[in-house]
Amino acid sequence: MKNLYRIIRLTIVVLSVILPMAGLDARAGVSAHELKHMLAKADSEMKRGDYTLAMETLDEFERLADLPDSPATDVERLEAYSMLGRIQCLYNDFASAVLSYEKALAIKDVKPDRRINLLASYAVSACFLGDESRARNGADKLKHVTEGNPCRKAYQIATVNGYIEKKFGDRAKSAQYFREVLSQIQWGGLPEDHKLTALSELSEYYDFTSQPDSALKYLKPYSELAGKYHSAPMIADASRGMLRAYMQRKDSVNALKHIGEYLEAVDSIYKPAQFIALNSKRQNERMAMAKSTIEDLEFTVSWQKGLIGILILCAVLAIAAIFLRKHFGHLQRQLYERNREIVKLANGPQETEKKDIEPSADVDQGERNRAIMLRIEEVLKDKSLYCDPDFSLATLAKLVQSNTKYVSQAINESTDQNFRAYINRLRIYEARKKLTDDANFGHLTIQAISESVGFRSTSNFIISFKKVTGLAPSLYIKMVREDRGL
Repeated sequence: MKNLYRIIRLTIVVLSVILPMAGLDARAGVSAHELKHMLAKADSEMKRGDYTLAMETLDEFERLADLPDSPATDVERLEAYSMLGRIQCLYNDFASAVLSYEKALAIKDVKPDRRINLLASYAVSACFLGDESRARNGADKLKHVTEGNPCRKAYQIATVNGYIEKKFGDRAKSAQYFREVLSQIQWGGLPEDHKLTALSELSEYYDFTSQPDSALKYLKPYSELAGKYHSAPMIADASRGMLRAYMQRKDSVNALKHIGEYLEAVDSIYKPAQFIALNSKRQNERMAMAKSTIEDLEFTVSWQKGLIGILILCAVLAIAAIFLRKHFGHLQRQLYERNREIVKLANGPQETEKKDIEPSADVDQGERNRAIMLRIEEVLKDKSLYCDPDFSLATLAKLVQSNTKYVSQAINESTDQNFRAYINRLRIYEARKKLTDDANFGHLTIQAISESVGFRSTSNFIISFKKVTGLAPSLYIKMVREDRGL
């Protein structure tokens, strides 16, 4: 209780000094010209492909547009939310993209053609998010738009249905819808850049069904259009598709050609990966802070009359903060204890069942995968292999005397992960051991630890570490040291 009384007394003093000043700041606001300039700057950055800068600009625009008495118009807000959604989709942050499109759709008096595009983007983002309810809700609302260009509407409906079938239904039906998309574009005289999505999905479908010649039929015009419209993400996607198709055809010359194109395109897009990977969490925090700021600023207009109510609210928030801090600290401690037990078990003696089964057509696929997985586990007892940043699926296949297809299938069936995720998990296990071994590795930085287990990017290491352990590396180290009284 003493702490609570102290918090209340301190709040009274701080609010009595700061609230009038905060009220003046709120009324100062931002000019319409500044907001318009900010939106134009974000649009220019997007056209140049500087998606990280555009994201930061739009973040600041959104914060200022949400201030009381902001001069931002609905048209400007609509444009900002639409651009945010496109960038978030580019970086696979579909949770944030769905929220951005929902905010855009909540604006009144949106032109029918614009609403058609927004509903389609919303439904497709929900598909990638795995939210079937939202996806089908968006598709249903799209069908009920009564105005606008009928050709555009038919094109967007076919696109949305294609993604819904791909994610929740039948891949073959999905391909039919995307072929219909190409027909709608040609029949309706829509811009040719609208073909990009359908060409991408059809090439992916034929890659999925191991038909490289059919995939190349769509990849070639896809690559040409992506280059024509300077779409770096789609140039990268097309190059990756070409690479896979030529590898399936065992055409190493053309495959090598597209490796360089792919890497160059990816490098131009994804340099700011760390910033975008954390965007969803940061965006939600900013929205919560913006709402809190708005509430505080509204109180400042009549702060003398509402001071008692504000003090009660601050006291409640302080109590909640203390409770949440203890609660989250307890959860983090539980995660740490689990990880520590896992490290102890991993350091103990382990036996691996050995079974010598040569993968062949006469062996059941499940048995073959289990046999290959046993070989993989045996080979990967040598940590130096997967701690090599250049370690690849082809290298692993060679070591277990199999091929990349069988090795990939074995890993997918046994771990529900692809090769890269499986190797990154092993690297995190090894990093976790090193982080608990203060005697041998306590002098190393997090970057040095990440490089020692095969990560080229510290940001990717931090993301993978949190995904596997539930804790950031820095917090994990802090808890290790607390346990040892350091």
